[in-house]
Amino acid sequence: MALELYDQLFIELNGKLLAENTSLSVDLTSDDQDVMTTVKGWSGVSPSPDMRTISGEGVVASTKGIEVDMEQWKVDRTEVTARVVFGGSGKSFVSKGVIKKVSASGGVGQTVKVTFEFTGTPSVFK
Repeated sequence: MALELYDQLFIELNGKLLAENTSLSVDLTSDDQDVMTTVKGWSGVSPSPDMRTISGEGVVASTKGIEVDMEQWKVDRTEVTARVVFGGSGKSFVSKGVIKKVSASGGVGQTVKVTFEFTGTPSVFK
């Protein structure tokens, strides 16, 4: 039986690879509303626009701080270009949007972490 290699996701924000990123979650979503009637029951959906959401977590090096200026981008509502890549296959998507949330956490005996949430244009892995 051959050894199977499994993929990883990598992210770039405005062209900068987040090398300290430790986890990443991407979603392609919309807020479609179910349509139901008293006679037909569930009848379909009323579509809404698709969007790409990304949540990430990374560690913070003590001498460098957060890898990119995501807090400033959040405050300024700067348009951010996010590129997410499957490391093995090279399939990727690009989405333009905004950073909607940035959080940092740390404590005794813990590595300081920063998390972020991004919402942007819909795009699919190709």
